Amino acid sequence: YDHLSALISQPWDICIVSRWADILPTVSSNPAIKRVYYWAHDLMSVSAAQLVYNNSNVYVTLTPFHASVSYAPEWRRGARPEPQNEEEVEIVIPNGVDLSLFGRDPQPPERQHGRLIWTANPNRGLYAATRIFRKLRETWPFLELHVYGRSAVYGWAADSPQGEWAYMPEADEPNVYVHEALPKAELYRELERSWAWYYPCTWPETFAISCLEAKAAGLPVISNPYSALVDTVQ
Repeated sequence: YDHLSALISQPWDICIVSRWADILPTVSSNPAIKRVYYWAHDLMSVSAAQLVYNNSNVYVTLTPFHASVSYAPEWRRGARPEPQNEEEVEIVIPNGVDLSLFGRDPQPPERQHGRLIWTANPNRGLYAATRIFRKLRETWPFLELHVYGRSAVYGWAADSPQGEWAYMPEADEPNVYVHEALPKAELYRELERSWAWYYPCTWPETFAISCLEAKAAGLPVISNPYSALVDTVQ
């Protein structure tokens, strides 16, 4: 930040602004910068006014959902000035997973019928998910729910305001098992032996990399069509 003024006064071919819309006016004021990429990634609050005013050349976002809730509809309704060249574009670059960590076992683990697995952050809907699971077991009592998603993965203590205990199932919740967080390779083995990835989500999901991991392990996805999950699950 201390060197920002010197950096953005240079005649760059491309200047990539990552998630920092407030700096766009300063960047755009330098006519020597040939192209500006605004890399919004998973931000949902970038206003059309910021981007129209600064006339970014390229807008990079995480999913079509993120593009639809930011500037894109207003630009398409004509709020944006006419493009100055034909190269101005919108780009969607999704997240990814390391496929080399899957399918390592010569004999894949056997799928365990009825074993549902939760691998996301617990504050993204685990409280609701366990109560839905309770209702599911009234019809399918053999179901099990295995929880591997823990707030510690995000650097949060379990007893912190963002911690998991408010979202965790009760200690005596039948057929719900809370496990310690695992390294990726070990977690993927647990995915490969499960029956389905279970994710009733109450969070405005930014992407759900855990969904891609589950699908890479061959799991069907049980979720709701909420925010970016519409794109990620598809």
